[in-house]
Amino acid sequence: MQDIRAGQLVSSAQGRDRGRYFLVFGLLGSRVLLVNGENRTPARPKKKNQRHVRVHPGLSGDLAEKFGQGARVDNAEIKRVLAELTGKAGPDPGEGGKDGDGETGCD
Repeated sequence: MQDIRAGQLVSSAQGRDRGRYFLVFGLLGSRVLLVNGENRTPARPKKKNQRHVRVHPGLSGDLAEKFGQGARVDNAEIKRVLAELTGKAGPDPGEGGKDGDGETGCD
């Protein structure tokens, strides 16, 4: 089995969220609790089988410590850490129906 810890960067290998990046919020038996700061928050983490995630080398020690202590972590902080670890500056301008200028393209 893979060495998975709180604060670890993982991506989903199975399911409709395949390819999306998450941070490990905690472990629950053979399952991992995943957060991404958007639709999966610390209040509602995604439960996923450990076999269905791919572990990446990124690890956030700060968040791991907060997760372990039960300290409050806001969604913006999770998103920021995910962006740093994945090398993405934020959402793609082409995602979500926007065409890069902030407009939805629907008149």
